Amino acid sequence: MAEQVSSLKTGIKYKDTPIGRIPVDWELVKLGTVSNLKNGINFKKEQKGDAGILTVDVLNMYSIDIFVDPTNLYRVNIDLDSKEEYILKRGDILFVRSSLKKEGVGWASLFKPFNEPATFCGFIIRGRLISTKIVPEFLIYFLRSYGVRERLISGAGQVAITNISQETLQDLEIVVPPSPEQKKIAEILTTVDEAIQKTDQIIEKIKDVKKGLMQKLLTRGIGHKKFKKSEIGEIPEEWQIEKIADIAKGNKGSIKIGPFGSQLKKSEMVDSGIRVYGQENVYRKNFILGEYFITHEKFKKLKTVELLPGDVVITMMGTIGDCAVVPEDIQKGIMDSHLMRIQIKGIINPYYLARLIRESLLVKKQIIGMSQGGIMSGLNLSIVKEIKIPVPPMEEQDEIEKIMAGLDIKIKNEQTYRSELKEIKKGLMQVLLTGKIRVSA
Repeated sequence: MAEQVSSLKTGIKYKDTPIGRIPVDWELVKLGTVSNLKNGINFKKEQKGDAGILTVDVLNMYSIDIFVDPTNLYRVNIDLDSKEEYILKRGDILFVRSSLKKEGVGWASLFKPFNEPATFCGFIIRGRLISTKIVPEFLIYFLRSYGVRERLISGAGQVAITNISQETLQDLEIVVPPSPEQKKIAEILTTVDEAIQKTDQIIEKIKDVKKGLMQKLLTRGIGHKKFKKSEIGEIPEEWQIEKIADIAKGNKGSIKIGPFGSQLKKSEMVDSGIRVYGQENVYRKNFILGEYFITHEKFKKLKTVELLPGDVVITMMGTIGDCAVVPEDIQKGIMDSHLMRIQIKGIINPYYLARLIRESLLVKKQIIGMSQGGIMSGLNLSIVKEIKIPVPPMEEQDEIEKIMAGLDIKIKNEQTYRSELKEIKKGLMQVLLTGKIRVSA
């Protein structure tokens, strides 16, 4: 990256164009003058199967890098012997023609050959370059830039789904820097993409390690030699199996659901006062978020659903079974109707319990097994109370949680780095694809 940045040009002269100011030595052309556009093949559902030609679909278009995603391709049983124009070639530009979400229409990816011939479905438009002035990799980055995406989306028509036409793409104005500069810009942005991909791979590897290690620690523990059979499988001899109902404090309301809708209405919310915590706080493990408050008078009526430091809170709808521990510095507040609170005895580390509920297959299987029809559509008190969990000695719980939390930190650090890389890429696209900063080959 340092070598590429060192080749910046200064003293750039610009000219005004319909899409903004660009360097004087850049051209502005319409996409239809440098490429031939063609709609993909519409086929019937019964033609889709295990035999036939590989087919690129919309789901293959949204890869991290600029290329069509080669995974999960399907086959279509159609005869293309007389339709050579539908066979994809290296350097073809593919556009999403139809999208359920407006933001997806017109998204472009570059085709790189698979191990066998491939075609494209009717929800895609293919652009085949007929000009040697255009570097395909550069064009993809330009087509994915913010300003171009805005133009394509605004030019799309919407009924049940959003569609874009060949005419809209043909009239799309694109910039054409000198070919060496196009190649250099694509090279710089590809370098960042590769760094993002490597970071994603690291994140997935850590997650895999974490998943395997957690399963091992929750069944074999740390350093145990002797094991015994239990209702949830083999566990170390020193461990116990407890229901959540038995590890909760004995007082009434130690396991409790938030107030029913009739007890807490939106019309009762105010701009400041006592906080109302919801699912987002649990999803994000952040109890600062949120803009819902109730008055002190209302709080007195709902004090039984107050959240206190150390409480374990579970989501009951949406992402069912997500879980977090209420922090020590929480602002005074209550939970809403989508949360359930567990106040526990001192025999268990709340963070260990929250992790079990949130991530353990042992718990997930029990929840599904106790759910109506085996479908995990929501949680209730009776299900949560009956969940059985392995309970090691407190010192071992602490050690298990410490190990798992360390992996969480590694994942979070890599995710933060990935976010930084994406911001770097965004910034580079804004200056390189508009000519605000020039690079030399």
